[in-house]
Amino acid sequence: MSDSMTNSPFLSVVIPAKNEADNIRPLVTEVRRALDGAFDYELIYVDDGSTDRTWDTLLAIIAEGYDRLRLIRHERSTGQSFAVLTGARAARGEWLVVLDADGQNDPADIPGMVKRVLEANRGDGRVVGVIGHRVNRRDDWVKR
Repeated sequence: MSDSMTNSPFLSVVIPAKNEADNIRPLVTEVRRALDGAFDYELIYVDDGSTDRTWDTLLAIIAEGYDRLRLIRHERSTGQSFAVLTGARAARGEWLVVLDADGQNDPADIPGMVKRVLEANRGDGRVVGVIGHRVNRRDDWVKR
């Protein structure tokens, strides 16, 4: 993490990932397209005990100079919910966004959701959140 990220960002985007090596680069690209220049943000990937090249792919992205990326690694899988909790605890942003690592959530939706939160939270101390609803899920019939 570079010195440019020492202050608290506006958004923390948390992505729990287990064996998602092939999805890392496309999702990071989509997050950057949606948020670079729009918000001060950090992107936190929580590698939940991956046995593929997920961790190596994340390290390579940092080595390429993407300084908004923060990494957390569980040596053993603890499950998606705990990975989200780990990322949320590490988050420094004023607002938290959680995305699936498999690309089922569109990062392009984030700016609009943040706009809704800011409109609803008019500085009166209320805590407001927005939850997206996936219409075209790519899950099996049990999850749908």
